[in-house]
Amino acid sequence: MKLSEQQHQIVNSDLSSMLIIACAGSGKTETAIQKLIKLRSDMADDRGYVTLLSFTNTAIKTFRNRYFSLTSKNTDRFKNRVCIETIDSFITTNILRPHSFRIMGCKSTPFLISGKESFLKNKGFQYWYTTPLNKILPVKNENINNVTIKLKGNDIEFYYKENKKEYPITNGFGITKKLGKIGAYTHELGKYWVLKTLSQNENLLSAIIRRFPIIIVDEAQDIDVLHGLILKLLHKARCKLILIGDPNQAIFEFSGANGDFLKSFEEKSIKNYPLSINYRSVPKIVSVANLVSNRKDKANRQEDSANYGIYYVLYDKDNIGNLVNIFISKVEEIGLNIDNSAVLCRNRSGIDKLLGTRELGQGKTKLLALATIKRDKHKKYKEAFDIVVQCISGLLSSLPNNFAELVNHDPKFKQLKQMIWIFIRNPSKGLPLGEQLAKNQWYPALKLNISNLLKEIESNYGFQLKSAIGNVISSKNLPNEPLINNSTMFKRTIRVDTVHQVKGESLDAVLYISTEKEHLKEMINGTKKELGRIGYVALTRAKNLFVIGIQKEWYSVFTKTFSDLNVAEL
Repeated sequence: MKLSEQQHQIVNSDLSSMLIIACAGSGKTETAIQKLIKLRSDMADDRGYVTLLSFTNTAIKTFRNRYFSLTSKNTDRFKNRVCIETIDSFITTNILRPHSFRIMGCKSTPFLISGKESFLKNKGFQYWYTTPLNKILPVKNENINNVTIKLKGNDIEFYYKENKKEYPITNGFGITKKLGKIGAYTHELGKYWVLKTLSQNENLLSAIIRRFPIIIVDEAQDIDVLHGLILKLLHKARCKLILIGDPNQAIFEFSGANGDFLKSFEEKSIKNYPLSINYRSVPKIVSVANLVSNRKDKANRQEDSANYGIYYVLYDKDNIGNLVNIFISKVEEIGLNIDNSAVLCRNRSGIDKLLGTRELGQGKTKLLALATIKRDKHKKYKEAFDIVVQCISGLLSSLPNNFAELVNHDPKFKQLKQMIWIFIRNPSKGLPLGEQLAKNQWYPALKLNISNLLKEIESNYGFQLKSAIGNVISSKNLPNEPLINNSTMFKRTIRVDTVHQVKGESLDAVLYISTEKEHLKEMINGTKKELGRIGYVALTRAKNLFVIGIQKEWYSVFTKTFSDLNVAEL
């Protein structure tokens, strides 16, 4: 793509820390790549790495492919001295795993835990939190990832998140230290140990800056408290920091990323650059996006078709499938690509309601039922794999504490990893098809197949089953109907996902379904609150067509608003 004047100004600016506020569809991916190429070229024979960080593997894959395609004919011998990683991968690979064991006090490489590890049943590893009524309760093992860290003044404090509320933890530092001594960390605790490692080792901090003197952060509105403290530490040590983001797209507030770091960076004596031309969406969509976000971005595209734009559809909450079919018909009618279109919900519960997903079974059977649904209904094979690994870790004895980490990364467990993948991908010998009757067909096949897998693992690795398979894999709470409910039938297959999962993407057409009236109100009210920002992100994914699903009983509430926004009924 040809760079705009704004993009040229950013790419060719002097080497210094900078802030780039980029609207949706403004070409920030291309801007970041071109800036990366320019910086690496300007560094000439300097052996330092120019680093580009983002938050999803999808974004990183896009950045890598684009960078190496543009530099494939470049003869510069240092052109590959770039680091393109997720921010968590960057700090884990370069700081946590090779260096943090000293600060943690463990004797081996630190390992990531999920909360399902059997050693966490030891009460010595249990966090406790205080309720508003001063009752002290334990954090369940499986909820350990809900332990979060916040900054109060200059002090770090531990909290437990549950149902959108936060409760202070009474023994945060003590349990974190105990886990650290065996090398265990969650994603949140990993960031905590990285911060401690850098702040207590000036030589290491200096070495990291020499190796990575320039860091570009994409989607910088998603920087949370601990990521922000780590980046501040690097910046204070004279790392050049370039932030690219949009505060209106800060939709990970539940993880502590609310755009505050981006805003605070803007207040300092840092050069600011805008990207305010939307190359993605037609003018009608950009116009509504501007009203919602209180911005004045310009649409680069013209109205290619009178059918393009933004609409609403009234639907019956008991017949949501018909709403999706109306949307599919419209997409096909105006010649858009259905395979690059999506139905979006605010959260996973909305998707489950739309697709008729239910929780079935109990204990380990419930986990394997969920893995089946992930594979057959959502095509999330890696998620199904991780669930099966979690299930196996609870069935076998004498497993190492970092079993899940070993299965995914240790060459010694390569054969076991292959065995589990075969179990996932071969329904006749592994996870049975979810279309089968859960109790009378799926369960008997599952019991036989999981038993065979465990025997194979025992034969190859010596890990033994904790108790008889019939005691842990039962048919309780399984109905005599298909595991996957196909009662919600669509005209044809279409992607159904959360707004969070499509962030950063460009889609031909989007149907946004909100199952609660308040969510739509917040979207219309603007982007000051996270619910409004989620709606804004959904809106700005659409290139040509954006449709809002409105329950019929809500219509009177939104009539005037839709009229003011020039949004017509489809």
